[in-house]
Amino acid sequence: MDAFRARQLARLLNLCGRPGTAVAVDDGDPAGEWLVHDDEGRDITGEALAAVRPSDRRYPVQGRGFLVPGS
Repeated sequence: MDAFRARQLARLLNLCGRPGTAVAVDDGDPAGEWLVHDDEGRDITGEALAAVRPSDRRYPVQGRGFLVPGS
């Protein structure tokens, strides 16, 4: 994912009380791929995406972005 989406995902985790930091895969290429790490430096991108992904597939969401519970 790009830097904007990674930062957005990390911010959502922080709002939910979970640690998350957006990190570039290659420090020399800030326009490249980004991940989300926890406080211990582990890649939690997949787990974070699953946490904000809607679980009810009967109502597909059109477009891009994240759903924020309670918004």
